[in-house]
Amino acid sequence: MRRHEFGARMLAVALSLVVVAGASFEQHADTADTRSSFVISVDLNGDGHDEILVGLCASSEPHIAEFSAPGDVCVFAREDSATPGSDWRLVFQCRSSIPEAYHSGFFQPTLISTSDIDGDSLAEATIVWYEQSWWPTAYRPISVLQFNQVEGTYELVIDPTRFVGEIGGYAIDDIDADGVPEILEIDPIYGTEIDPATGSEEWECHYCPHQYGIRALQFNGTGFLPESTFNNGELYVTPDKYCPEVAWEAISAFLPDLLVEARSVVHEDTSSSCR
Repeated sequence: MRRHEFGARMLAVALSLVVVAGASFEQHADTADTRSSFVISVDLNGDGHDEILVGLCASSEPHIAEFSAPGDVCVFAREDSATPGSDWRLVFQCRSSIPEAYHSGFFQPTLISTSDIDGDSLAEATIVWYEQSWWPTAYRPISVLQFNQVEGTYELVIDPTRFVGEIGGYAIDDIDADGVPEILEIDPIYGTEIDPATGSEEWECHYCPHQYGIRALQFNGTGFLPESTFNNGELYVTPDKYCPEVAWEAISAFLPDLLVEARSVVHEDTSSSCR
């Protein structure tokens, strides 16, 4: 696919965008300590020409957990998409759609998919934000960057109440094999254990093995809805425990096992239905 062929040119394109749209970046954050978390090309509006998405980490003062400018994802498109040499222009900033009350902690956007997740034949960019204003109790809200065909504009659909914790994560997978991928929201279930020294019941430690809860969501273009074919639309809790990693992708080591388990739940549900 074209976004994978972009390869070695990504950095050069990102640097050229900073030059072309320097004013836009300058008003976003201090360029001295703003870092990009991803640069990718993808055709969001379906015109046959890729836009470029640039994910920006928040700028911050050293050793201070409050950020002077929040993270962002900027969308760039050609002035004239049919003319390869035309200038790039900034057409959308995701931060404009994030409630201002959340700005101080939106730190690093992570791109997890550019698949069509709502069946409209257009790619959407599914983005997870690492929110760190309350670190270490950080949480990660989910959002979808898309082109609204009715309005003819780019938009970010985000529900700040829809999130996972620091040792949770998201995955995109067509678990029910209907041709439209689901969003899997994966979060730990904190159990209790007996402290051998005191005999008292304590909560499991943060990075200890946990059972994980999996919820499958459908994106319908305007919001996130429970997928009814997955565990009857309810939260599924794994019988086994998994140990999270101390990293940005806490669930990456055991995610393949969770996907296999999630698909098995769908198969059980659909085989007993009357559809």
